[in-house]
Amino acid sequence: MKLIKKLSFALLATGLSSLVVTSCNLPFVSARKPEKIVLFQSAQNSTFPLDRIMHSIVDKYNTDHKDNPDFLKVVYQNADITQTTSEFNLANSVATRIRAGADNIPSVILGSISAPYLINQLERLLDVSTDSFFSSQPIINEINEITKNIIGVNHITQNALPFDLTDLDALYFNKPVMQRLFALFKQGGGKIDENSKIYNQLQTQTVLPANNFW
Repeated sequence: MKLIKKLSFALLATGLSSLVVTSCNLPFVSARKPEKIVLFQSAQNSTFPLDRIMHSIVDKYNTDHKDNPDFLKVVYQNADITQTTSEFNLANSVATRIRAGADNIPSVILGSISAPYLINQLERLLDVSTDSFFSSQPIINEINEITKNIIGVNHITQNALPFDLTDLDALYFNKPVMQRLFALFKQGGGKIDENSKIYNQLQTQTVLPANNFW
């Protein structure tokens, strides 16, 4: 919830509010005044739990914050609307629309690690490096470091928060990677049942190299 709100503020604070305005040329509050929104797109469809969760989060955010003076409504569009079949497909679709100067460019996409590489080529990644909320979150900083390596930059002004760290349409378990993900989750304030069967099965003495992608 707080992340979406901070992301909305960051869009305006970093001079990228035109993305919000441009993406909402179609919705209107009245015949004279277009509605400014945060367009949030994903490649998830209603058969996936994540899609249902995102609908709920966005609906709750809009309801809880609608009376705030700086409120921007978030419009969530899933695969039924974006007509995309994967996170990579969505990133390609957004990149194509940016190149074409289309008016339905999303402000936020739920993408994979390939997305920041594609969007960075067009110099349209959001810079949140000066925002205190983002800089204070360990897991965001960790993911940002991963993203920098992927998109080939040596500074911290480009930021992306990919949710799919494998970038593959498959499910597998790599013990050192899973241990690292658990550690990042705990750093971000999450709670883990360390007595659970799966947690203990994932324990290993193998460690990831310091410069490893993960």
